[in-house]
Amino acid sequence: MFSASFIALIEERDIQVATDLLESLGGWPMLGNSSGGKWKEDTFDMSELLIGLMFFYNSPLIDTWVSTDMKNSTVNTIYVRIF
Repeated sequence: MFSASFIALIEERDIQVATDLLESLGGWPMLGNSSGGKWKEDTFDMSELLIGLMFFYNSPLIDTWVSTDMKNSTVNTIYVRIF
């Protein structure tokens, strides 16, 4: 699926690239206090985080979308998929 050079680049850069990006955008709440998650509830804005991720086009790492809840059509749900 991916070329050997692309896989080598991912291994060289490791997960630190993603955690640094997440922290620069305010942190990812599900990571808690671990690397990439250091966030503050009183200043966190999920919309800004998702927009920031879209700006950097990180869908190869994190994919997000909003869809109507299948069990309750009056509710929208934010879906997050981490590859």
